[in-house]
Amino acid sequence: MVMADRHDYVALEWLKGEIAETLRQARQALDAFIEDPADSAAMARCLDLVHQVHGSLQMIEFYGAALLAEEIEQLALAVQQNRVSHPVESEQLLIQAMSQLPIYLDRIHSARRDLPLVVLPLLNDLRSARGESLLSETSLFAPQLVSVPPLDDEELAQRNTPELPNLLRKLRQTLQAALAGLMREQGVQTQLGYMAKVFARLEQLCEDAPLGPLWRIATALVETMLNGNFTNSPALRSLLKNADKELKRLTEQGVAGINQPAPEELLKSLLFYIAKSDSLAPKMLDLKDQYALADALPGDDVVDEERARMAGPDRDAMRSVIVALCEGLVRVKERLDVFVRGDRQHVSELNALLPPLRQIADTLAVLGFGQPRKVIIDQLSVVQGLAHGQREPSDAALMDVAGALLYVESTLAGMAGSNEPSSREESRLPTTDLTQIHQLVIREARIVLQQAKDVIVDYIDGEWDRQRLDPLCALLVQVRGALAMIPLARAASLLAACNEYIQEHLLVDDTRPSWVQLDCLADTISGIEYYLERLLEDHEAPGDQILDMAQQSLARLGYSPAADTLEVPLLDEIITQDELLELDDRKALVSPTQTIAQVLASPVSAVNPPARNVPTSLLPPAADEEAVDDELRDVFLEEADEVLDALREYLPRWFASLSSGGHWDSSALTEVRRAFHTLKGSGRMVRALILSELAWAVENLLNRVLEGNVLPGLEVQQLMHEVLALLPSVIRDFADDAQRQRNDVDLLAARAHALANGVEPASLAASADSASGEPLDPQLLEIFRQEAQGHLGTLSRFLETAEQASSPSISDSVLRALHTLKGSAHMAGVLPIAELASPLDQLVREYKANLIDIGAPELNLLRSAEPLLRLGLEQLDTTPLGEIPGAAGLIEAASTLLNDRLTAVLRESDNGLRIKRNPQLIASFLAEGMDIVLDAENLLRRWRQHPGDRQELSALLDELTTLGHGAHLADLPQVDELCEALLDLYGAVEESSLAVSERFFDEAEHAHEALINMLDQVAAGQDVEPRPECVRALHALLAQ
Repeated sequence: MVMADRHDYVALEWLKGEIAETLRQARQALDAFIEDPADSAAMARCLDLVHQVHGSLQMIEFYGAALLAEEIEQLALAVQQNRVSHPVESEQLLIQAMSQLPIYLDRIHSARRDLPLVVLPLLNDLRSARGESLLSETSLFAPQLVSVPPLDDEELAQRNTPELPNLLRKLRQTLQAALAGLMREQGVQTQLGYMAKVFARLEQLCEDAPLGPLWRIATALVETMLNGNFTNSPALRSLLKNADKELKRLTEQGVAGINQPAPEELLKSLLFYIAKSDSLAPKMLDLKDQYALADALPGDDVVDEERARMAGPDRDAMRSVIVALCEGLVRVKERLDVFVRGDRQHVSELNALLPPLRQIADTLAVLGFGQPRKVIIDQLSVVQGLAHGQREPSDAALMDVAGALLYVESTLAGMAGSNEPSSREESRLPTTDLTQIHQLVIREARIVLQQAKDVIVDYIDGEWDRQRLDPLCALLVQVRGALAMIPLARAASLLAACNEYIQEHLLVDDTRPSWVQLDCLADTISGIEYYLERLLEDHEAPGDQILDMAQQSLARLGYSPAADTLEVPLLDEIITQDELLELDDRKALVSPTQTIAQVLASPVSAVNPPARNVPTSLLPPAADEEAVDDELRDVFLEEADEVLDALREYLPRWFASLSSGGHWDSSALTEVRRAFHTLKGSGRMVRALILSELAWAVENLLNRVLEGNVLPGLEVQQLMHEVLALLPSVIRDFADDAQRQRNDVDLLAARAHALANGVEPASLAASADSASGEPLDPQLLEIFRQEAQGHLGTLSRFLETAEQASSPSISDSVLRALHTLKGSAHMAGVLPIAELASPLDQLVREYKANLIDIGAPELNLLRSAEPLLRLGLEQLDTTPLGEIPGAAGLIEAASTLLNDRLTAVLRESDNGLRIKRNPQLIASFLAEGMDIVLDAENLLRRWRQHPGDRQELSALLDELTTLGHGAHLADLPQVDELCEALLDLYGAVEESSLAVSERFFDEAEHAHEALINMLDQVAAGQDVEPRPECVRALHALLAQ
């Protein structure tokens, strides 16, 4: 049942007449101020009257009406204090809002509901006029949240079972794994299924507690996503991550955490999606009733109908007025055209344009069309200046006047529409024209920009025929004028600079332009087009970064926008003419007669040419550079996390295909390259320059691999491993505003460029060493020495243990030690140790990944490496960059040994002697296995609570049989062995040959816990550790 409406409509009936009269008086006071801006008393009286209205509406608790009165008051205050950039427009908005508020109150009274969304456009116009951020649907979304009383101590004690902490931890593990799958968009339905089970279990745990509503709402939302009502969007993933934070808090606080409700904003955001859903599922309908979501977020048709009722004059009456205005504008344009085509000697003829323009401006004021009126008023002053000889009647000046008149005419024509019958939504005028005007201009500008791009394509296809460029300048001038009037001054100035380049080069030079120049021109126009597209989708979307990229492309042509129209500083550097000539001399990427289809079918090198200049160091942005928008930074950081997930998935898959002896997994390589391309492009957009340039170095290398010019040997694979390991810290630097020049990043970027150019990285490093005379940081060296001694201690202990083992294998500790030693050496700039540690790190990683046991040759190699590494540490005080005697031979020996062993492993695989795990089987096993082990754990817990009930036993046998079969197919003998031991144990109980006891349940729970840990290791790509102690304990139970 829907909650009762608590509004006092009787009080509204008493007050609305008084409010209308008060607003009428406020309007009179505002009119007096408009006539005489020096009359501060009139504006003060207006403000006082509006304040009375605001207070009255707050008193009777009509949220939407009170919010509108508050915005009127705030704008009136801003006008009084001269804090608005467009006073005339602000005054017109106040008049319009004061007229609309009584109408809105009448609608509230007659419809018996206050819908703030109905006046949202007007609210945003009022806020925009004083430079405030705009409101969204969610900001006006006000569901009726009801607090749930906390549980008493006795109820909390009942729920505080010994299993609760472990259960919460496992539920969070499952939720996090599902979230990671959602971010990678892998098995979305399966991941949502996991989430639904987790939230449903939490809903049971927190039933009737303050935290309970969160899980009930989250369960309904995820089930709705499962049914296809909502897509897997970043916004929804963000909300689900916030739900995970609440689960983390609950895990840390324990049972006491269920008495702390979820943040109200999180509940509102989740309920907003529930309200938007058209699902008829019982749970969804219950939530909509419980929180009165139909009133909190009415449907679009309801909002449209209410806005139409408040829209003012009927469409036919308005159309007749607008048609008359358009006819007047046509007559003015015709007179202007006569003057333009004449000799322009008698500028006084332009005086005849002034009266009709003033009449048009007055009519627009009566209609409340503030923006078109302002455009006409601006042109009145221009025409008056021309008529009195104060300005030269140049083509540019007259074209601007004509463009402004055309803009107003097009805007009014768009508002009037056709005379054909239309639907109710189309038959009304908006409560405000500003947003509609801007959107109309932007849409038209995008159409014209597309025409401009078509002209350039036609020019290329036409064998560089300059006559085909004739329409281009006029098209860009048209867009520039329209954007300047909205105003989007920076975009307009960029187009003006494009026009200069076209007029001074493309239309004049006899030589054809290079592809680099055409690319820069196209990038500039496309950047502006993309900027406009973003504005259409979201007029608050940050756009400066997009225009920065367009401006950089323009700068490569040697042009920049006019300084007086710039909204951000110019680039610090512009390419010189000599550099331009060098670009001109570059070989064309594709032949001039190629079609677009042929270009798209060209090799990667045609689209992604090799990097020409390799920077010596990657530097962060200048300290005084304008900060990037916070929202854009957050989006990039989330995208970077997703890219890292993709790299962790596809890079091992590509490496596995390289070692398989068959064809490469080209799709995996393409995904890896795309990941680095994303980091490069998005990183440059948000000025994550260290990260983006490292990504570009790797992308450049992978482009050469895709072409077949570079083979992905051990050097390439080693580099990719190191880059993947380093990326999180580089991303973290950006997130912490701590970007800096880093030697380790510089070295990796230089190695990537060297490999792409066919240069041996070792020689590159040697040349860098010889060229660099800078001393190493003593403090950094001392830190490195201490860390390195610890890592060598780990290596020494591993060698001692390995000598005593019959079949030693690589331990995780020595794997981490050698990998960290290599990375730390690179970071400290101690290249001799880094070069020695790198092949050792690669060897132990390959052995670990391929499950290769080490023998005497490997132990001897590591034993020989330890004193050489210690010798390198001893050299830190004297010659830290000096060659370590004997290192070169050991490096070569390590490489040879690794290659020989990997070749032998591949030969065993080809002969069927060695089984390689199928990644698809592993993925399938995990998708089903995690579900099984969690269900099995719940079954075991319920069985322990009711030992005499055998229903859970039968289900456990089924679940473990399925899990064991899947483990066998996926070549996971450790999991299979433990499943078999549990099946033997449960089978004995089923046959009544074994009685259950506390020890029985304890050992069974330990075994199930071990299964979960094993599956976690499989999911993380780690080796699965066998659990012989669990198997022995289960067998001991059987033997008793």
